[in-house]
Amino acid sequence: MCIRDSLEGGQIGPAIRTLLSVTDEAIDSPTVDDLTLFSKTDIDKLAPVLETIKQVADIDDMIKAGFGSWEHVQKMVQTLKEKVSALEVGERLAYPGGWINTNPARNHAIVLIFERTGEGDFSLVTCNTGGGVQYHPQCTEDYPKIKSQTAMRICGIPASAVCDEALWYMILKLQMSPCEENSAAMWYEVILPHVAGSDPEKNIQSNQESGGYFETPQRSGTCFYRCTLSAFRYLMKHAGFSIGQQKQLFFQIRLAFVRRAERQMQECGVGVLNSSDCRLVRLSAQLTGLAATKLHKKSWGMDLDRLEALSRYLETVDELIQSVAPPDDVGQPTEPFQLSGSCELQPYSGFDAVRDEADVGKFIGPDTLVAPDLFVNMVTESQDVAKNYDQVTAQVTACLNRCRAIRDTGGTSSPAAALYQVTATVEDCFTRRIELPKRHSGFPGSCTATLESQRQCLHELLDITMQYVSACKSKDCDRGMDAAHAVTVAAILGVTVATIRTEPQDQLSPLHAVFCGKTDMGEEERQKIKRLAKCGKGHKLVEMERESALCDRCYQNEKRKLGTSWRCSAGCNFDLCQACYDQGPEDANDPVQGYTVCTNSFLGTTFDQFSTTALLHSPQFAEARGNVLSYFDDSGSGDPSPVFMRDFDFVGNHPYVCFASKADKDTLKMTKALCQVLGCEQELPPVNLAMGRSQHSSGNVNCNEPERLGRWFASSWEGKCPEVAYFRDIAFLYKIMLEPSGLMAAHPKNKDWPSLWFPSHARPVFSFVTTQETLAAFKVSIADSNMVGVCMPHPPSPAATSTYLKKSPTAAVKAVTEDDVLYTSREQLPLFGDALTQEEAELLCSFLTVPSLSIQLLLNFFAADRARLLISPKLQQVLESALFEPREHSPSTLCPPRVPVPPDDRRKYLSTATGLLSHELSHGGINSILIPLSQVATAIQGLCASNNYKSRFSVVFLFVVRLVCRIKMYASSSDWPD
Repeated sequence: MCIRDSLEGGQIGPAIRTLLSVTDEAIDSPTVDDLTLFSKTDIDKLAPVLETIKQVADIDDMIKAGFGSWEHVQKMVQTLKEKVSALEVGERLAYPGGWINTNPARNHAIVLIFERTGEGDFSLVTCNTGGGVQYHPQCTEDYPKIKSQTAMRICGIPASAVCDEALWYMILKLQMSPCEENSAAMWYEVILPHVAGSDPEKNIQSNQESGGYFETPQRSGTCFYRCTLSAFRYLMKHAGFSIGQQKQLFFQIRLAFVRRAERQMQECGVGVLNSSDCRLVRLSAQLTGLAATKLHKKSWGMDLDRLEALSRYLETVDELIQSVAPPDDVGQPTEPFQLSGSCELQPYSGFDAVRDEADVGKFIGPDTLVAPDLFVNMVTESQDVAKNYDQVTAQVTACLNRCRAIRDTGGTSSPAAALYQVTATVEDCFTRRIELPKRHSGFPGSCTATLESQRQCLHELLDITMQYVSACKSKDCDRGMDAAHAVTVAAILGVTVATIRTEPQDQLSPLHAVFCGKTDMGEEERQKIKRLAKCGKGHKLVEMERESALCDRCYQNEKRKLGTSWRCSAGCNFDLCQACYDQGPEDANDPVQGYTVCTNSFLGTTFDQFSTTALLHSPQFAEARGNVLSYFDDSGSGDPSPVFMRDFDFVGNHPYVCFASKADKDTLKMTKALCQVLGCEQELPPVNLAMGRSQHSSGNVNCNEPERLGRWFASSWEGKCPEVAYFRDIAFLYKIMLEPSGLMAAHPKNKDWPSLWFPSHARPVFSFVTTQETLAAFKVSIADSNMVGVCMPHPPSPAATSTYLKKSPTAAVKAVTEDDVLYTSREQLPLFGDALTQEEAELLCSFLTVPSLSIQLLLNFFAADRARLLISPKLQQVLESALFEPREHSPSTLCPPRVPVPPDDRRKYLSTATGLLSHELSHGGINSILIPLSQVATAIQGLCASNNYKSRFSVVFLFVVRLVCRIKMYASSSDWPD
């Protein structure tokens, strides 16, 4: 048998009735004197609190009485509307909320408390301890434990909103109609904002003091009673009880449960109880003792005499458990203390729990309720790189599933851990696991590509981008993190364009046809404009049937046998499969038809210019940056026209985002071509409220062409060609990530951005505004706020001499040279806060004028008894920038014909594929990098007096350690001769 009065798992009604029954025992028992913090008046004040909690059980029974009946739903809507309308000022209605999903693991219970605060005003309290608690205010004072305000209060709600039948219908639908949309997002992002009004986040923050306590979210599937306890605590707080009184009452409730279990065990014979029941009661007794110890430490009415009496009582309970336990139940042996298993040093609270390696997997609940590990390796073990279409789509789907799984678990645990895990997952996938194809082409091996799979892949790419951007915007980022984020999103954009350029085999996407210059959907026209591939000697290929030949372009990846193949017409031993033939020529300088995406920032800075001075601390981002630049290379002849060249322009006195919107520009030209292919060039897009005011809401089609095309561009393209909207949104998010995050977040126009972003915040919403002659203007909102002319220039590189020197007349139109430094008066040289002498400043600035040599020159400069100078943060930035800024990019390194290299030829001969540091490690390595770096580290260690962590140079030592670790990563990925 089992203990009869235990809380029934998952049943909120029986759980509350059992809780109230035991609470009455705790209050009315002869041991009521143990409630030392309560007066007789306080005991009387508990009655209305318990009556409010009882409402939850009563309403829960009413809902279940006719579950599944539409008539019952209508009846419940009217009943609840009448109940809440009848509330007097100061009265409350407690309601058992929650949602039912098609996946039972996503079901969740919450408690809603409606409070009448005035004749026309209500407050709504959401009591939630699990999924969705990430929407509540949070506290990190006890890091790594993240606490949430489990009872979140919103005030000033009009009575008309609370008494609206639509609200109660939506609440009941969440509980009585299982569907995939029923989730925390539906309550917190749809229903709650509908009730709260225009700015729910501001409302929540302003009423944070009147909400509940900050608590640790639940760790397993216990929402059915944990939300009730949260409501209980909130009601006690508002009734005037202190936190000490609440803790003492809850302890007495624990003790009453143990006593009830004791009485029932005394009625049982030996061996009647299950082993699981015995373990449960034993655990309950242990936790009751722990709660008593906490009360004693806090001096909340638990003196030593009471603590000793309780200890003796719990010992008798344990003896009783042993007497009624089955013969095979031996209890839990006490483990001896072992020094090796203890944790003497705890850098922060809870570190011993992190260190614990015990396997507790069998005790965890459903996936959506499991707390993610704080420190995990998000890098996939497989070293396979996706190169063809099928492999890429599989990687994209796997990456999205991992991100969603992390987000699901992050709802009940440390959100910071989830954010870093999401970014690590996406970065590993797109910078290491997917290889971009040749310049401006699609993925090879597209024989299995279909229109449906292509659209699904683009949709997943947008979802991943939103997941990634929202995680990045929720963190405080430095230059290095900003650079990693920008490179990752650029790689996602490259995968997006390559997916669009991959030709489906069943039906062409209108976007593919227009983007690749295939304006006619007919097969005959497609064959006419197809770019013919050639063999290595430039001969044309002819189609022939072969059974055993291998493709000379993709055989290393797939090694598939050819059916229909293309063979050199001049007899060269050269074969191409149909898929590679469809991809066209492999020559990087061959003309490319159609369009490409503009990779410039809002201010017109190219990705090449941005990434030249980006701080890339990891070689994976340096390599990914080179791959992106090679894919979007615009050095060939007959390059495709760039679209989405977003500019900020003025219409009247208002700055709007103008997306290359002149009628003769390429963005609207592509939009016009899409409308022609879809046969809707004379129509307006349908109304879609989810996309804001971007659609035309009337039937008038007599608008000019820029307006019609602008409305189509800003629409969702749903039912026509949704991949256009996916592509547009990804390209916009890419440009967002090129902006410096710190400056952008601090901009006054972005003051309403949330501190914690969710994927829905990262979805850009386009709204057509107006036209002026041939100009179409739009508004774009992200994170629920309009982006209006908000773009920030990147600060100059700390390793650029021009940052510190005023250019001489000879350097007005070119970079600062060594001659400019030598002719600069010593009084104008930067001394970096008097850290350098004038001679040292002149030497340092001279080194910075030659980026290709600056790494070894700077390291030797500081190794020559100048390591102490790195105590200056500005000099740290100079050295870090010189080491990890990749500088100019070139897919291949050429040997200069003479030295010194003329200034006009330096870009050609002094550029690298993966950055200066990788190049230096591959060609100089131990002599030019590691020896001076080791000398600097040794010198800094010697400056830390007696290895004292309080030394002024401890920060410098940590800086040098970071440099060593990052350079080691570069060395491991380089072709290091040693």
